[in-house]
Amino acid sequence: MRSFLLGAVAAIGLCPAIASAAVTINMDSTSMPSPATDQTIRVEVFGNDVTSEDEHLNAYTIAVQGAGSSGGKAFGDATGVRFVVPAGSFGTAGRPTAHPYVFKNLDTIPPIENFSSTTSKLQFASTAVEQTDEANITDTLNGFIAMPILIPAGTAPGVYTLTVVTTSLAGNGAPIVSTPGVPATITITPEPASLGLVVIGGLFALRRRRLA
Repeated sequence: MRSFLLGAVAAIGLCPAIASAAVTINMDSTSMPSPATDQTIRVEVFGNDVTSEDEHLNAYTIAVQGAGSSGGKAFGDATGVRFVVPAGSFGTAGRPTAHPYVFKNLDTIPPIENFSSTTSKLQFASTAVEQTDEANITDTLNGFIAMPILIPAGTAPGVYTLTVVTTSLAGNGAPIVSTPGVPATITITPEPASLGLVVIGGLFALRRRRLA
């Protein structure tokens, strides 16, 4: 009996359980001066492998919530800083480049899908065509989407935050544990012309005090 138990333990040792992969979902923060004309920027959502385990990723669903306000307009306001929501899928235009698209070597349906997004909350997903297709997240293969965000002309200085509120990664191996990373920020600074006026005004006031 003892020899049987030892043999069973040895067999289990030869077939260890598949370890779960863990990924954090992140975004890059950005800063820009208040634009003179409407500008559309793109903020990329990407994954970081924190366990060095193969993800065997086959599909993902992620949602990002925008928040913050400036000039009395909250993120998502119809005339303020907001997500640009496509009529259909994000298509190939939604594929990130600074963080190469995780499925760039696979066919997907559609390229990146839009799920009832709003101007304040972007929900998107992508699935490989073949159930056996998969990708592993690396430094050169980790992008999920390039989110289009409209910064209207004359946007008042302020800070907006982008927070991952939903994340689900599915694959052909062990379950993938995915968690939101630190929220990203979009900082709008005064336009250069305004800064010049502030400096000139300060120098003029200083000169008046000296003359007095």
